[in-house]
This record gives sequence, C-alpha cells and structure tokens, in this order.
Amino acid sequence: MSTSVTYSSPCHYFNKNGELQSSTTCSINLGIVEQTNQARFIVSFPDKVSEVTIFASANNPKATANDISAGVATGGGNVVVATVEGEVFIFKAPQAGDPPLTSVSFGN
Repeated sequence: MSTSVTYSSPCHYFNKNGELQSSTTCSINLGIVEQTNQARFIVSFPDKVSEVTIFASANNPKATANDISAGVATGGGNVVVATVEGEVFIFKAPQAGDPPLTSVSFGN
C-alpha cells in the first residue's frame, strides 16, 4: 500500500436478516493494494459494528468483506457490498468536490 486516504461518510449496515443494524457516519480508510490493484476499504462504525475490511477490484463484481465472499456494486456515489452470508454494507466513495479528506498518508 503506498497511498491511503481517510474520510467520513454516511454508512449503513444490514444484518443477515435484512434488518438495519446501523445507520451512522463512519470513518473510512481507502488504499490501493499495489500487488493486486485492488481497493481496500476499512469502514469503522462507531456503534454496534466495529469494523469491516473490504477488498474490491474496479472491473470485478466480486469482493471480500472480513474474508467473507461478497459482491460489490457502485452507483450514485455509493459502494454497496453484500456478503454471501446476507450482510450488506453501504457507504459513499470519495467524490470530486467532496469536503477535504480527514488525512492522506504516503509510504510502503
């Protein structure tokens, strides 16, 4: 990972039964895994759900969420991740014109 950005985003978590468990503002750290060219999102929920790590590729609808196979879709600026176990995570991807990012780090 060479560059990562941290930003705040509205986010939602639905459990395996489709019940909304969290609707809040999350802290999200986005980085690119150079070896695989995958995006890595670490979504930290302040309530009920602690954290989910998602690996996704831009040209592939398959992803993992905390090492569970998932599908990923984007639309309207949202990232939607649905695991094969039925959990769903929804959050915003950073968009041009958004408020300044919380932090940016460079390194290996």
